[in-house]
Amino acid sequence: MDAADTEFDVTHKRRNLIALPHVMTSSRITNSLNGASAAWGFGLWIGLSCLLANSANAEPVHLIVSANIDGSDRLIITRDEARWEHLSWNIPTKVKVNGIKWSLHQSFVLKNAGETKFLPQEVDFSTARVAARSGRDVVAMETQPDRIIIYFADCPLYDAPYSIDVVFNEERSPDGQPATVSKGPDTPAPIPPHFSPPPAASQPATD
Repeated sequence: MDAADTEFDVTHKRRNLIALPHVMTSSRITNSLNGASAAWGFGLWIGLSCLLANSANAEPVHLIVSANIDGSDRLIITRDEARWEHLSWNIPTKVKVNGIKWSLHQSFVLKNAGETKFLPQEVDFSTARVAARSGRDVVAMETQPDRIIIYFADCPLYDAPYSIDVVFNEERSPDGQPATVSKGPDTPAPIPPHFSPPPAASQPATD
């Protein structure tokens, strides 16, 4: 199964964030509450994306989100709005959604209309794919039929910049791969996922 055709359904069981990378080499379970310990559980289903009957003739659409993150956050994107759910530590700053500045200290909802319109109505959420991402810790996406959910989790001290580029409505070849590589404006180059298993412990020297 190709990672680009993998979808993740995340079940939250405890008091913080469980996020799984869209390009997955291993799972990452994050608790950004200082000094806290808790039992965790999660459910995961992986399914092949059967896509694109409705978007075969649509132009690719990019959604680029950037912010300074300190703690855990979740961003829900629908056709009508973007809704930010802040979970722990400091409220994110320098938030932009497709170039639109968003002050979370004023509102946790950004309407997809008028001067704050960030996505066309005809996007097919089932076609969402992470084209690029950057950040020192976790940034991941979950796809649902009528929305996408973007997860941020920053465990180190203080805030740090994060960004994610999600592309919709890409034309796909019969094997499910993008027929062409679509790159949004000012999109950072993809970075290798750092969700790899820890290195094996070294063996003690023997005489």
